[in-house]
Amino acid sequence: MKVAVLPRQGGKTTKLLQWMRDAPDGEHRVMLCHSSSEAMRLLRHSRDQDMGLESWQFVSSGDITDGAWSGVLRGRGGSIVVGIDNLDMFLQHIVGGWPVGAVTMTGDVW
Repeated sequence: MKVAVLPRQGGKTTKLLQWMRDAPDGEHRVMLCHSSSEAMRLLRHSRDQDMGLESWQFVSSGDITDGAWSGVLRGRGGSIVVGIDNLDMFLQHIVGGWPVGAVTMTGDVW
């Protein structure tokens, strides 16, 4: 797992969109976003940039909690790999709005 820790407006989301675009054959990359409006904003941005990404590749925290997203990904063929944009905000939505004070993870700084 790659981990991008950069300041606000440091290019983290751009890195993640490029990571999605550069998926090897047989691998489908999906971005999890903290809200449906952010997922739609990033889908529109990716289309403006002609990145070749599709709407099913942008999933919100609400899609996760109600289980809707797993059905969308089934039957795609190949493997699914997930990237999470703004992990702190995503986790806050998942845990009911409580602030996330600390996390640990294993990965390579990207």
